Amino acid sequence: FINQHVNELERDDVCEYWTEDEVDDYVDSSMSNIVQQVCEQIGSFDLYNELYEYLVDNGYQSQFRDFFIDTKNNYC
Repeated sequence: FINQHVNELERDDVCEYWTEDEVDDYVDSSMSNIVQQVCEQIGSFDLYNELYEYLVDNGYQSQFRDFFIDTKNNYC
């Protein structure tokens, strides 16, 4: 699910709704969004912090940042 979500990120969303200065906000929003979706799927928000840390430890935060920067530099 998480990999699918990352693979389906929309470049147009980055171009239309975020400025270059908002990379940290985009990453925070993306991370929060995906953790919330996982929590909804499992039916509990008790593991929110652990899931967030799991995503950070497994490079997803960097993937969101790289996607944003690549999109701003090469697509918008």
